[in-house]
Amino acid sequence: MNALVVASEAEHPGTTRVWGTGGWTPPEEREARDWLTVCKLLGWEVRLATPALDHVPAEVGCVLIACPPHDVGEPLVGALRAFLDLL
Repeated sequence: MNALVVASEAEHPGTTRVWGTGGWTPPEEREARDWLTVCKLLGWEVRLATPALDHVPAEVGCVLIACPPHDVGEPLVGALRAFLDLL
């Protein structure tokens, strides 16, 4: 399974690698990292994206929204609509 985790800008590490457990931050501030960890433990391939995402890659089979609802704008909503239309 290929998963896409949509993380808030505050949680998105960009191109850097994050090491550690994330235990130093409260759970509500590390939701994307927790989902990424669960996906990896399941053996899934995982990509990170920000709420500015305007398309969902074709190989993605699961999208996890791990950001506050107010971060989700029209570009992401449109991308999710198009993704669901393909199912």
